[in-house]
Amino acid sequence: MPISTAAHGDLDSEAEHARPVLHGVGVALDKNCVGGYCKPVHIAIYVNGKLNTSNPRYILLFNQREIAIVIGTPPPKIPAAYSNIPL
Repeated sequence: MPISTAAHGDLDSEAEHARPVLHGVGVALDKNCVGGYCKPVHIAIYVNGKLNTSNPRYILLFNQREIAIVIGTPPPKIPAAYSNIPL
């Protein structure tokens, strides 16, 4: 599944069907680590504005799904819906 990121931070998945996040990409991703960031650093993952408490590796990627990975202090507002308007 080709994955790329746009300059404004969107993750573009060119898969025909929904697939798990970063499956097989070789990046640490679980409830305790995102890449090289591991707890005790604050890590939270939100899907469509709701805190995800399951293993983030199994979040499915599909069109218009908003996934926010927060490392450190969370922003005042977590996006609840995808918007292609740059922040």
